Amino acid sequence: MRSFLAPLIFVLMAYAACTPPDEVRLQNYIEPAADGFYAQVPVCYYPGRIFLGDSYSDFRHQTSELRETASTETDCGIVKREFITARRDTTLNCSFKNGRLIYLESKTILSQDCASAAEACELLGENYPCLGELGIWMDNQQTDTFRRAEDAFAEEFKLVRNGKNFGSLVYRIGYFDDYDCDTNNHS
Repeated sequence: MRSFLAPLIFVLMAYAACTPPDEVRLQNYIEPAADGFYAQVPVCYYPGRIFLGDSYSDFRHQTSELRETASTETDCGIVKREFITARRDTTLNCSFKNGRLIYLESKTILSQDCASAAEACELLGENYPCLGELGIWMDNQQTDTFRRAEDAFAEEFKLVRNGKNFGSLVYRIGYFDDYDCDTNNHS
């Protein structure tokens, strides 16, 4: 449990300073989001430096290996984009408002179904060392979700079941914002 607790405390302290929205407070912001107080997508979960608040061009610079498969724009100006990673078992869904990243969701399909959260996290551990002992914690708490919320954003790891077993891991991080509007497809 200690190996999970130390990184968790570090992550909580690092994220404690996060501020944004106000329509992401970035419409006229020209500095990279990393220079402000913006939550970073964990490096071990996605290689590269992606931050909530990144401009689309900064995001694409960090994710140039991703292939965009779909794009949808909502009536309230949010652009939702879907990407496939090089590993092919992971898709990335991102929402941009005013040209800035406000939400990221990653879904990773497990190579085999797992009966316990600990087994699922161990299977993913080589690619995602930030999971640490999260699976053991989930099994002890009898939950399939780890969620934390700060003042400006929430982050969540969720194991999704296929019947009785776990078949995928979903990671979400996003600002508290209402971005579920009607959509117009621009694929």
